Amino acid sequence: MGIVNPKNPAWILCTPLFSLLPSMQSNHPARGVVPGSRFVLGITFALFALAPLCVAFAGAANLQGEDARDRAFAVRALGEEGGADAVASLAVALGDANVFVRATAMQALHDLGCGPLRQAVIMALEGALTGDNPLARAGAAETLGMLKAENVAEALTRLLEDQHARAQHAAACALARVNAKDAAPELIALARAAGAAPFARMGAVWALGELRIEQAVAPLLEVIEEGRRGEWNYTSVAVYAVEALGKINAPASLPRLVSAMSIKDRHLRAQLAVTLSTMTGHDFGQDQEKWKTFLSSGS
Repeated sequence: MGIVNPKNPAWILCTPLFSLLPSMQSNHPARGVVPGSRFVLGITFALFALAPLCVAFAGAANLQGEDARDRAFAVRALGEEGGADAVASLAVALGDANVFVRATAMQALHDLGCGPLRQAVIMALEGALTGDNPLARAGAAETLGMLKAENVAEALTRLLEDQHARAQHAAACALARVNAKDAAPELIALARAAGAAPFARMGAVWALGELRIEQAVAPLLEVIEEGRRGEWNYTSVAVYAVEALGKINAPASLPRLVSAMSIKDRHLRAQLAVTLSTMTGHDFGQDQEKWKTFLSSGS
């Protein structure tokens, strides 16, 4: 926030003092500025020096405001000012009911975490992982992943068992971003959990693909078979599984992928065509018979 800004608390406080300066300026050339004006100028510059504190105070107050725009403005101001107190307040803002406020808080924490306050930010985010607010848990996990934070894999792995799909999804994606391959068993378990929310499973499947976990090939092929149920929830997870198998790129999965072409779902078949083309370097579209011929020829 610029100092010369009508919304800056320091500027607001100083404006009345500016109006006093002309009245304290003498017109007599020998007298110049009367002593009282120096006092006013001193107070004015002191208030400008306190501008960051004023902004932080105003930001903290507006975090509880009813207007989401005011809360977002307060979050942005805290991010610009920085400091340990700002980090703590921003971590709380991760649980805001408004998605824009949460996104602004995440960006602010990410920016601060890329600088000297990195350790303070990571500690605050780790604390948020175990808080009562599921939105804050999800936001903290996602931000830790964006920061590629060190030594957070264990805490993120525990979050895979959260009761809220958003937090599970964020934890899975963060594990991929911090390259936590040791979390593969837990990610596979979540990907296969038929009773888990599809959004949570999609995050786990995506993470397995990003991490190139070879032992996930068989479980992911099982997930694809769920697409035969024809329900959107199962199909969406299956599409992610096909994409993940393309990233892992295990030739042994090709026959099963071609077999899955018989599933009557256009989204799944479209992703199968893309994945098969990526893995083989050939493009037979969604023509299952051509893919079978290609595989049988041993090309």
